Amino acid sequence: MPAVSQGDAAAEDHAPGEPADQLSDAERAFIYRWFAALFAREPSVEMLSVYRSDEGRTLLDELGRREALAPIVEQIRDQIAPSEDLAAKAMDLAGAFSRLFLGVAGRRSAPPYESAYVSDTGRLFQEPTARAAELLQDLDLRVPEGFPEPPDHLAVLLSIMAELADRSEAQGESISRQQSFLDERLMTWVGDFRDDCVKADRSGFYAAAAESLVAFLSEDARHLV
Repeated sequence: MPAVSQGDAAAEDHAPGEPADQLSDAERAFIYRWFAALFAREPSVEMLSVYRSDEGRTLLDELGRREALAPIVEQIRDQIAPSEDLAAKAMDLAGAFSRLFLGVAGRRSAPPYESAYVSDTGRLFQEPTARAAELLQDLDLRVPEGFPEPPDHLAVLLSIMAELADRSEAQGESISRQQSFLDERLMTWVGDFRDDCVKADRSGFYAAAAESLVAFLSEDARHLV
């Protein structure tokens, strides 16, 4: 489920093809939504089963050809190895997700909110939350009712970036809005978020996801120049 949606229309998913120095906007949007899903909620048994299927393994092969995405792709492959019990793996990842992102581990966590990293107090629901809500309204997007998180949650911001990439592909809009959003709303704090994940994630799964995300954001920033 995407972290943001527009009306009742579902955005078409575009799987990335052979890696190249420059991805299409549709491919970039797909990868942003893929990352958004990783940080929105823990993988279910059903999702791990999809990755274990022929189609899922093909997708992982395609994604893994990009150096930035290799760490998290390898982690997913480890989770779905034929010898692994997917139910047990899903439970382990749910525990890691709760400890890191839902505050279960207290200070040894990695809050996935812009406010936690860029506000003066480090508290949630600060000015970045209001700015994200305004941008969602401006883009005619909304956070789905089943996603009980503030609009400055990482998954929402990544989904907004995906929407901006999709609109560039479909409408030929200027890339300046994407550049500004990436520079001002993601690059300013996701590196610190990654560092917290690396320090606190005993599973290694979300540390790898955060490392791949930062690498991809850096790659995309160069693409947009």
